Amino acid sequence: LKRASVIGKVFFEGALEAVTPPASRSSLPGLLVSLERRGLLRSPQGARASAPRQLGFRTQALRDAAYGSMPRSGRGSAHRAVAVWLDANLPLSNHTEVAAHFEAGGELALAQPHFVAAAREYAAIYAHAEAVDFYQRALRGPAEENPGANADTRRELATVLSHMSRFEESLAALDEVTKEARAAGGPQLPMRLAWAESQRANVLRDCGRLDDARAVLDSALGTLESRDNLPCLILLGQRAFIRAAKGDGAGALADCNEGLAIAPRIEDRGEGWHFASVRLNNSLGTLHMRAGRIDEAQRCFEAALALCSGTRNPVARWAVTVHLGNIAYDRKDYRLAASYFERALDEARKSQRKIKIATCLSNLGQARLGAGELPGAIECLEEACALAQEGGMRDIHSDSARALADLGRPFACSRCGA
Repeated sequence: LKRASVIGKVFFEGALEAVTPPASRSSLPGLLVSLERRGLLRSPQGARASAPRQLGFRTQALRDAAYGSMPRSGRGSAHRAVAVWLDANLPLSNHTEVAAHFEAGGELALAQPHFVAAAREYAAIYAHAEAVDFYQRALRGPAEENPGANADTRRELATVLSHMSRFEESLAALDEVTKEARAAGGPQLPMRLAWAESQRANVLRDCGRLDDARAVLDSALGTLESRDNLPCLILLGQRAFIRAAKGDGAGALADCNEGLAIAPRIEDRGEGWHFASVRLNNSLGTLHMRAGRIDEAQRCFEAALALCSGTRNPVARWAVTVHLGNIAYDRKDYRLAASYFERALDEARKSQRKIKIATCLSNLGQARLGAGELPGAIECLEEACALAQEGGMRDIHSDSARALADLGRPFACSRCGA
């Protein structure tokens, strides 16, 4: 029971065998049957006969008592053995369990990649608080074996912190990323610095500090030895986006043209290439929209949407689908517009950003109204009004409330009286 308690309330028989001395393993099956008959262990509900056999303690209190009675001197080696068994025999198991056992066994270097993997899984489902916890636990491990690993992990942490509007913490983390990247050096240094400065500009933009964001990108681009590479593409994509937001059409167009000329020559088409290419096409589409070149804008946004499959960034997908929805709405193709706004709303809900959710609900409600889908339109518009009122989003509230008033369903704002 003591050895089983190291694994947890529920455990695999194979994992228990891994922490049992070789001389005692032959008697293990009979001992487990005896413990089941005595009511100390039981098979968990829902366990599949075809899967590795699982057993569990009758109660959590029994497991805790067994673990508390195990000598501390023997716990570390047992936790390490469990982690190794889980990692080898259940490759699709929860990274959290493997990491926690390595951590409890004092093997922080082995726990590190599993904590990072767990953090990414939580970040992918927008469970930001859990992702931050696992990134921070990963960063407690040593960085000597892979000096750049901490810089990469901390940059991902900074991204999640910015999604939680913890902007100052995100910027502080990016300061550490720059230090760690420079300390690591090597051929990955330009890429790590480009990612860090791109993310720094993104955080500053979210804070409303567009001039500071632009200055960061100008400085980063000025330090590059060559501009025909992926770091330059990432920085150009971000600067084009910032310039377009600032109304610097000529500057944004120059960055778009340079970046889109570089992109086909780059062989490494991973996350960075896709992220930058989405940014460039999205920015160019925005410039076409402002100039009234709707067909060209649509082609740019459709190209950006196709490239979104190669990036984990939900904001990129949200922005592109909103643009395409707006084009369809202006052309009075309300059903197509609604389909784009529905996709955008899905991304917004996952990201848990209220202003984006409210924007999509307002747009979707008006598209459904145009398509004659009154119940769905009213539902969206009322939810948009409620969110906008709660968050002080006066423009969104005004648009949604006006549409409801036209339907004879006024929604009064307690703040502005609209």
